[in-house]
Amino acid sequence: MPPTPCPCSSSLPYAECCHPFHTHQSHPQTAEKLMRSRYSAYVLHNIGYIVATTVPSQQNLLNQEEMQQWSQGTFWLGLEVIPVSYTHLRAHETRHDLV
Repeated sequence: MPPTPCPCSSSLPYAECCHPFHTHQSHPQTAEKLMRSRYSAYVLHNIGYIVATTVPSQQNLLNQEEMQQWSQGTFWLGLEVIPVSYTHLRAHETRHDLV
């Protein structure tokens, strides 16, 4: 069975891409890797990772139950990284009830 592709559309297997970040084995070293890992966390409904990678002063403002519902109610279509002089990411998704 082939390895599971990473949801962040990096073309790497999940085990070699975002999984080490999600399991706190390593930390993203660039803004792009951080945003890819956060996108993958939403796809995989890993809200704890989203909270952990939010600036600490804002973490208590997050409604994790609503974030979980939104994550599960969204059909994640992929992540597009647009190369420019700064990192620009575009997430593609739609609500399950609209598909």
